[in-house]
Amino acid sequence: TDYGLRSHSTGLATYFREHVRRFLMNTEPKRKNYFDYEQYREDSISWSNDPLYGWCNKNKKPDGTSYDVYKDGLKIYTTINSRMQKYAEEALAEHLSKEVQPDFYKRAKSFKNPPYSDDLTRKEVDDLIMASLKQSDRYYIMRARGIPEDSIMLAFNTRAKMRVFSWKGDRDTTMTPLDSIRYYKYFIRSAFLVEEPDNGYVKAYVGGPDFRYFKYDAITQQKKQVGSTIKPFL
Repeated sequence: TDYGLRSHSTGLATYFREHVRRFLMNTEPKRKNYFDYEQYREDSISWSNDPLYGWCNKNKKPDGTSYDVYKDGLKIYTTINSRMQKYAEEALAEHLSKEVQPDFYKRAKSFKNPPYSDDLTRKEVDDLIMASLKQSDRYYIMRARGIPEDSIMLAFNTRAKMRVFSWKGDRDTTMTPLDSIRYYKYFIRSAFLVEEPDNGYVKAYVGGPDFRYFKYDAITQQKKQVGSTIKPFL
């Protein structure tokens, strides 16, 4: 037998699988848990009107406990087309790695504070980096453990061995966690959603370049410009 554990970060449609998992396991929104009121409002509407939103917590097992997508043997059917999904993932990776990313690297070399453009001041760049630092899992975990702020910053400025993403393959390197944040700011993100317009069936869903390193889902979590929102109608 050829048996091996399957990670949630590998395989086909990783972003979509995570989206479905979160959607089914969502709990009733509480205002205190939200920084953004609009997101709280949207989630509250979904909780009230969409039976699939938070399904595992809205529906109870015979013993009164909530369902668990990992343990309770649920069968979840989706409209994803495996061949279209594979092509979509390959197309996005090819477009970013061979066209968009190399062009951006060339432009970034001329910036004063790369990878940010010259229309931002040094302080604005530092504020953006610090905002990303405070949104990282490492920061949240250390804060939750009651570690002082100065000790957290010391840890972020201490070099450590790590594996990072690159379009030529994963790289083992040594850098500070703060430098790794700057490193990942160089990568262009993109998303790919294929949907049947007459019934809304999602056929392919790619939320980013590599789910192992970029957990941020650009399809559902990223704010869109009005010009991008209107494209499906055009």
